[in-house]
Amino acid sequence: MQDAAKPVVIFLDGLSYHRARVGLDMAQRMAIVQSGKFHVWSLSWYDVQDTFTRQHNFYRDYLDTTALPAGDRFEKLLAGYGLHELKGLERQNSFALLMRFLRHPEADSWRQFSFVWLLLHADVNRFAGPEAVDSWRGGIENVFPEEIAAKFITVAGDSLYGLSEPKDHHGQVEIAQFMLVGQEALRPLGETSGVRFGCCLDDSELRREENGFRLAWNGYLRLFNLCQFLPYAYFVTREGLRQRVYDSLKLLDDSIRETAGATTQPGREAWNEVKEMTAETLHGLLDTLSEHDWPLPEAGFELTDSRGESIARYKI
Repeated sequence: MQDAAKPVVIFLDGLSYHRARVGLDMAQRMAIVQSGKFHVWSLSWYDVQDTFTRQHNFYRDYLDTTALPAGDRFEKLLAGYGLHELKGLERQNSFALLMRFLRHPEADSWRQFSFVWLLLHADVNRFAGPEAVDSWRGGIENVFPEEIAAKFITVAGDSLYGLSEPKDHHGQVEIAQFMLVGQEALRPLGETSGVRFGCCLDDSELRREENGFRLAWNGYLRLFNLCQFLPYAYFVTREGLRQRVYDSLKLLDDSIRETAGATTQPGREAWNEVKEMTAETLHGLLDTLSEHDWPLPEAGFELTDSRGESIARYKI
């Protein structure tokens, strides 16, 4: 699979509309990434506006290496993997990250960078004993749906474990980040099929109404933008879990095994009509949206003036 050739699906988000559907949004974006056919980028209004007018402190910096157990090894690890050119990615906002990727869409290098950043979560002292590891595994099973949790629990052999839980100024956990690096990722180094990363955002109703939630939400999207390059990175939210929106998510392994065109879902004719009105390069994306029960998009419409005459036409 040549990642560099994958199309990039871009979402432009405003919290006013998305505040009540953060979990569902992430389930839909996970579905697109897990199809193995697309990259996904989420941008907020602040990410775009920052390009024109400096926006200060509009996201929580969950990529901050100094806050991680092995953060002092970051530059040495980057040098060891020959990733000097990507140094500084962890300090850029989502829009800057997107522009940098579009200029040089080398997905393998971004995957290695994400792997190095993930390694900084490794906390050998905290998870030295079996009881601590069992507690970590229990956290995975309590947080994530069974199918996703199985991707962590079934990793065999010795592993490195990490758990980062940044807190707000009230001492409440905003986001939980679970990291596992199995033996196959360590021998040889950088084999990312042995890496697992799970992230859960607290978007409970009370949390969503707090002033600081926008910062956490922006930081969560930024984190997903970077970690999507890892094949076993899973992002969920508390409200999304409560609504069980991840239960039917088709994970990457299963998507690859499926054969195209095997379903005859109700409404297939309508989706085919949309495909007839769109470029062939978008058909894979439309298939993914259909499989995950997205609303049927409007392929085109005409903008008319006061006399009913067409003055512009919009197409996907």
